[in-house]
Amino acid sequence: STMQSAVIPIAFMCGTPVVATDIDGFRESIDHKETGYLISSPASTQDILQGLTFIEQNFFKLSQKCREKFLSTYDDRNWKDDYAWLL
Repeated sequence: STMQSAVIPIAFMCGTPVVATDIDGFRESIDHKETGYLISSPASTQDILQGLTFIEQNFFKLSQKCREKFLSTYDDRNWKDDYAWLL
């Protein structure tokens, strides 16, 4: 129910939108039609193709949003904003 890898942040770092199932963790990390495309689970082949087509048709805009999301959410330079209380 949570994201357990850095796949999404690394994709966003590279400006790469993702297709993922609409589950906790992914839903919290991916903005539907902004940084990727969420599909219901279990996903059909048609659902996956629909997501890939959407990304292909809107790649430039989605890619920019992914990079913005990485910089505002996952970039190490944000560490002090989120964890200053530890110091």
